[in-house]
Amino acid sequence: MTGRRFMPDQEQALSEKDYWLKDFRCPLCGCVFQTIRLKARALTVVKREPDFFVQYRGNLPWVYEVAVCPNCAYACEQRIWKDLVIVDRDGLRKALDSVRPPDLRSFTSERTMEMGLTSFCLALITYPFCSARYYERANLALRAGYLARGYRERIEGGSEASELEFKKLAHEFFLKSYELEQIEETRFGVSGIMYIIGELYRQLGDYRQAVNWFSKVVHEKKCRPQILRLARDQWELAREQYKAEKASE
Repeated sequence: MTGRRFMPDQEQALSEKDYWLKDFRCPLCGCVFQTIRLKARALTVVKREPDFFVQYRGNLPWVYEVAVCPNCAYACEQRIWKDLVIVDRDGLRKALDSVRPPDLRSFTSERTMEMGLTSFCLALITYPFCSARYYERANLALRAGYLARGYRERIEGGSEASELEFKKLAHEFFLKSYELEQIEETRFGVSGIMYIIGELYRQLGDYRQAVNWFSKVVHEKKCRPQILRLARDQWELAREQYKAEKASE
């Protein structure tokens, strides 16, 4: 953090009317605690981008999306806290002990964006020892990338490195979910997952694969209208990027 100059709205102090405190019981150590959950009224949408990233003014919802146990560092998205089941308790304890932040209690109160990113990293460590499917791990990494992007956009000269790493993880997990899991009833659906795989290929610079995946989306019989429109637009963009890449070789 040293030496970086922050934009005026890099951090926004929370007002009590912007959040409520939600109760949690840690499934790993039994600790009972509360953590912040933002209200919809605290969020101001500015713009939506093709990879489902939403630009916000002021508060970023992802900062508080992951609840962190202040005793053992168990971390999980608030929305699936009660659904996630630990399958390797000893392995999880050892993994979390090896990366345990020194200030765990601070995660139950107001957070900086950097703390938000740390909470996602703890959840990415937690999920492999639990019942989380590749789909949940992909969504987690995708949202971590959103927060990294939002963080970078509010810092002069901020690095894209962490966002890129989260994108790579999300891409890997979405591919595995598409190949190995039943995804018809997920929030994205089959066409949505195919689309985000294509968009992540494009953002990672593999334009040929991006074109292929967007083409699959367009020919998907049960494609949602919104996804179909996005796929057609991004297919054109990826096609032009692929042509430009080939011309420069």
